[in-house]
Amino acid sequence: MQHARSNIARLRGKLDPHHPAIAMASHNPLSAKLAAQAGFDAIWGSGFELSATYAVPDASILSADTHLELMRAIGEVQDAPVIADLDTGYGNAVNVAYLVPRYAAAGVAAVTIEDKTFPKDSSLRPGGRQVLVPIEEFQGKIARPSSLTCLC
Repeated sequence: MQHARSNIARLRGKLDPHHPAIAMASHNPLSAKLAAQAGFDAIWGSGFELSATYAVPDASILSADTHLELMRAIGEVQDAPVIADLDTGYGNAVNVAYLVPRYAAAGVAAVTIEDKTFPKDSSLRPGGRQVLVPIEEFQGKIARPSSLTCLC
């Protein structure tokens, strides 16, 4: 957990509106390692890229556990902070409250959560469903205090 805390602090230190941090999307540990060696400030644990790696649509088809294990593997091979793209949070506020501590324990420095309905429908799909959850529901997803930086 010490590694996770240092990555959280490092990422927060790079969050400056005058000099934005640059994150590189990675779909596996090798691409993350190459991005870190190239000098990127953080690694974006992309849900889209993970789906593409498995040759499935970016539509909440792969499980949270599959994504979590990839984020853990990415963090193990390089030192840049990892930002995990949790898509819609894999469900409601209860799912998010369960997942965020697991991502923190895996060394993830921050998470992002979309305000769309679950299951996700990729915004890249022509005619894709882009329905937003009610404001109160999304507030419930991000209201739980966490040690992670939330880039919601």
